[in-house]
Amino acid sequence: MNSVTIPNKAKNQTWIFMSDESNIHTMKYFMKTKWRNKFDWTYSYRSDSDIYLPYGEFAQRSVPAAKNILIYIGKRQKMLPGWFNYNSDFSRNIQVAELKKYIDVDVYGKCGKPCSTWMDDSCFKNLGGDYKFYLAFENSHCEDYVTEKAFRLYQGTSTEFQFTEGHQM
Repeated sequence: MNSVTIPNKAKNQTWIFMSDESNIHTMKYFMKTKWRNKFDWTYSYRSDSDIYLPYGEFAQRSVPAAKNILIYIGKRQKMLPGWFNYNSDFSRNIQVAELKKYIDVDVYGKCGKPCSTWMDDSCFKNLGGDYKFYLAFENSHCEDYVTEKAFRLYQGTSTEFQFTEGHQM
């Protein structure tokens, strides 16, 4: 992003800044002088964007669920939480180490058992159903930001304990 040459903006052309990532991860690039006054609209997870793009939304079912969720959860293999660790920082490792003093935690990814890359999400899909719980550590806490991980909870995979900056959500 730093080496990108920005074309001249044509008259009557609308530029839209689009992002579904936390501002912490995108604004460091777009706060630079070369981007100033380039974008006309925003398209993001923020409710004050020109175009609002939430990760998901909730709607009442028109037909009752086919399965009793309690039976489904009861069939899970492991009561302990799983942690799918793809891009961890030191503070998350400390938090998991502290938790492991009291309960077993299976760790997958860079700091644990081998797993596929986070890009295709197959590790979570293949193993997530084995766990009643999983840990999700957020890397930022920004206004209106909700991670895609929160919606896994409603896809019939597992219950999530979501942490943002060390605080349980």
